[in-house]
Amino acid sequence: MRKNHHYKVNKLVIGSDLSALIYAYLNNYTFIFKEVVEPTPFEFLPLDFPLYLFNHDKVEINMISLDGTVKFGTPKLELWNRLVFVMSCSGLLPFGLKDIAIREENGLVVVKTKSRNYYYEVGEIIKIKNTFHKYKVFDWIDIRSCGDNHLEYVKTDDDFVSEMFFYPSLRNGAKQGDNDLLVVSDLTEAQTQIFDYGETMARIRSKVLLHEMGIRGPRNGKNPTYPKSPERYKYAPIKLEHSHREIRRNKTNNRELDIVQTHLNQGKNLSEYTYLYKFNRRVSQGSLLRT
Repeated sequence: MRKNHHYKVNKLVIGSDLSALIYAYLNNYTFIFKEVVEPTPFEFLPLDFPLYLFNHDKVEINMISLDGTVKFGTPKLELWNRLVFVMSCSGLLPFGLKDIAIREENGLVVVKTKSRNYYYEVGEIIKIKNTFHKYKVFDWIDIRSCGDNHLEYVKTDDDFVSEMFFYPSLRNGAKQGDNDLLVVSDLTEAQTQIFDYGETMARIRSKVLLHEMGIRGPRNGKNPTYPKSPERYKYAPIKLEHSHREIRRNKTNNRELDIVQTHLNQGKNLSEYTYLYKFNRRVSQGSLLRT
């Protein structure tokens, strides 16, 4: 029911991340983002995550590490993009990813956009919350100079610089074969405020780890002291440049899997008669133009 930007919905889900989006999709509920926490390209669902519930094909990603090949599941960003699309087109994500403010006033949920207010009369408000312990810190680092490196993933035993992902560079001017680096850390709130765990130290620690793994800078001519010296060539230094840092509250559990498992345990299924189900199936079949 609509009158002067007034709406009525039975159940409204308010959340911020993929887990909340999954809950709303599986229950065919209207969803509004309180804040938008989009997954990074290097966050993955478990290998056994039941993607069939979303008509989405399972993906297995293999990355080369120091100990061989490491397997990852479907990137969370893939499922995020799919659900944002199908729910927006189905009318269940009325504000998309817009920057909005939400408040409750006189029994109504008021959504404020840049242009106007929208008023929702809601039968039940469902707020998807997560418990948090540490902060997940993402340091994006540009590799300006480095020798050949076949690695794609490194896992360490430390919370600071706990994971390293090497990926094809997206920088302007980057050449084919150039890589950049994402460094992931798990820090306490206090540590995020300390220089020893800051952006500079993340870059320095990453450089030290590269040296420890036997990775050097690019060749820089022949070594004039060879063969007295064991090195045939000279090598330029590795050059790393910190691009930017993202800090996010780190969930204490895999909330996406918890929500799906609860849904399965309750024996629920998204009805094939809902528009959301039909539209998502047509997306999978590539038949959006079919009525």
